[in-house]
Amino acid sequence: MPGKKRYEMENGRIRALYGHSTNSKIHKTSAVPPPILYHGTSPKTAELILQEGLKPMRRQYVHLSVDVETAVEVGRRKSDKPVILQVNARDAHKAGLSFYEGHDLVWLADAIPPNFISKD
Repeated sequence: MPGKKRYEMENGRIRALYGHSTNSKIHKTSAVPPPILYHGTSPKTAELILQEGLKPMRRQYVHLSVDVETAVEVGRRKSDKPVILQVNARDAHKAGLSFYEGHDLVWLADAIPPNFISKD
């Protein structure tokens, strides 16, 4: 994704936003997410996600896209025919799950149970 914003300036300091390997967790402030977020992945992984939910795996957070186009770009890294999953972020947030703003195209979450995920 061209122009991906992975850093921000705050109080004269540079800080990583997301997507970096580090031993210490990047702490974010919880925020109210858009009603629906998206996750692009391979067909095989999509079936597993629908059964077990989204987990951060080797990352600190689950990465979610604000629109289908961005999710497709992300999903193409895993498959030439990505599956786009919808996350009912509104209901997940109401149920107590925390979401964090990564930047204008990406939201982050600790994990998403399968009952908040559906195929697009």
